Amino acid sequence: MPSNGSGRRRFGRFELDSAAQQLLLDGRQVKIQPQPLSVLSVLVQHAGQVVTRERLRDEVWGESTFVEFDQGLNYSIRQIRLALRDDAAKPAYIETLPKQGYRFIASVTGPEPEEAEHSIANAGTEHAVDLLDRRHFQWRWAIAVLALLIGLAIWWTRPVRNVTVAVLPFVNFSPDSENEYFSRGLTEEIVQSLSVINGLDVISSSSSAALKQEGLDAREIGRRLNAAELIQGTVRKQDDLLRITVQLVRASDGKAHWSSTYDRKLRDIFNIQEELAESIADALRIKLGSGPRRYTDNVEAYQFYLRGLDSMERRNNGARAMQYFEKAAALDANYALAYAGVADAALNMDRDHQLSHEDAQSRAKAAAESAVGLDPMLAEAHIALAMVRTTEYNWQEAERELRHAIELNPNSALAHLDLGVSVLLPQSRFDEAIGEIRRSLALDPLSSNTNTLFAFALVLAGRYEAAEKQARNTNVLDPMRSEPYLFLGQALYFQGRNREAIAAMREGDKWAPSGQADGWLACADVHAGMRDEALQLLRDNLPGGSRKSVPNRRLLPVYACLGDKAHAIEILGAMYAEREPLLPVFLLYPDLASIRSDPHVVALRERINLGH
Repeated sequence: MPSNGSGRRRFGRFELDSAAQQLLLDGRQVKIQPQPLSVLSVLVQHAGQVVTRERLRDEVWGESTFVEFDQGLNYSIRQIRLALRDDAAKPAYIETLPKQGYRFIASVTGPEPEEAEHSIANAGTEHAVDLLDRRHFQWRWAIAVLALLIGLAIWWTRPVRNVTVAVLPFVNFSPDSENEYFSRGLTEEIVQSLSVINGLDVISSSSSAALKQEGLDAREIGRRLNAAELIQGTVRKQDDLLRITVQLVRASDGKAHWSSTYDRKLRDIFNIQEELAESIADALRIKLGSGPRRYTDNVEAYQFYLRGLDSMERRNNGARAMQYFEKAAALDANYALAYAGVADAALNMDRDHQLSHEDAQSRAKAAAESAVGLDPMLAEAHIALAMVRTTEYNWQEAERELRHAIELNPNSALAHLDLGVSVLLPQSRFDEAIGEIRRSLALDPLSSNTNTLFAFALVLAGRYEAAEKQARNTNVLDPMRSEPYLFLGQALYFQGRNREAIAAMREGDKWAPSGQADGWLACADVHAGMRDEALQLLRDNLPGGSRKSVPNRRLLPVYACLGDKAHAIEILGAMYAEREPLLPVFLLYPDLASIRSDPHVVALRERINLGH
């Protein structure tokens, strides 16, 4: 925030404290992001004067903006008006002057006489310094005063422990089971609404769902998730009628200390969400500020968005999800979340080879950039754009987008996970990557996907014993998933325990036959002295001598282990040509060490911006 705006200024029922970077309404903090608050500070400093867009750009943005200036400023003005409850058509605070800029038109009083307080404090400090030149006992007294001041400063600036909340899946009481998507989507929306509230750490809904399915009581759920409060609820949706019941439960004793029932029309869903967040914040004695953000006013678009989430997260159907997200965007062209959903679905279809790489990339990039342009303060938009940047091997931009997403929503388990796995890991920044994945796990401790990827990261970092332990724990968490067995097998293989590795990977293939472990099984066979078996497995994966039907990522380990450098290099080139998402991390595996200095591989690393 601009430093020349220090002190407090009052206008109407509001008070702007520039030094503390707070906007207060009747003494209660209003939730507003730092950038809109900085814009408001400049306008209030120059109340009654026209402040040009150029001046705002120079004073607030400078050269360090994440987004295009005009979009950022327009968004900031909208957020200021929302916080001040101002009407652009009949403004009481911010007047827009076309082609000129903005003017703060309300009467402003202040700043408070903080300068006088600072003068007194400075005089006291100068007096203490003078005493140092006088008598010995006065010198000791000055030191004591200084120590007291430092102690008070530390006490006032000490970190405040957040309240950890877990939102359990809302139970669907609707007569039509098809409305299950709505209750799941509502759960996720409440998680997102609470995630941006200062003072709350919100556990991801996937971990809460895992425990809810086990039928555990509130105290055990709270213990496993390290959550102090649980939010439980039910949803009944019939035609355009809604009944939502919610209660806030203390995990320590399992008792509800707040509950409410909402009988409304479907069109009131957004008001219900806002009231819910307000009530929960009040019950937890947390200042909500301006409340959760509303991303659309179109209920039909909102329902299509929830269907898209359901198709992506529960059914893993990127094509169906994209249809729903596109319908939501068509109904509300300003629905940034829907565009972020289109980008995610396109990238999902690219990974599953349901779209050509070029088509998927084009659609994902256009949708992600639209989402950021429509709402620069939407964390999901920056996450989507970051993932597009990773497919372009633009690591710097991807990291910047994800770190900005984390600034906007520190509770985003996905942003921390993507930063660790998709950006830091390929660059061999192992300690940072593992730190981000740990943070994601703190927010989503029972996520099978996050736990699995943690084992994967530990393998690539060369921490094989830790990877073995993590993979075994993940097997307990989700015994029917094959990937943890694969990474367990890799951890054992790189420790030289080849027969154990073979057993682990074959066990995983029983649960979910996919063939993805074949290449590593062949490697373990080679190092266990079973070269013939490895060659047979290779032949089995090359029907008719053609590799077209076999993913290159399955063949690469085989050629590397067999010492067939020429074919291994050829496969790496093919993986680059098809934009294989796992190419950057495959280059980290120890079995490729023998070809890393080959000029073709060096040139490949340079093409994907990983240097030598």
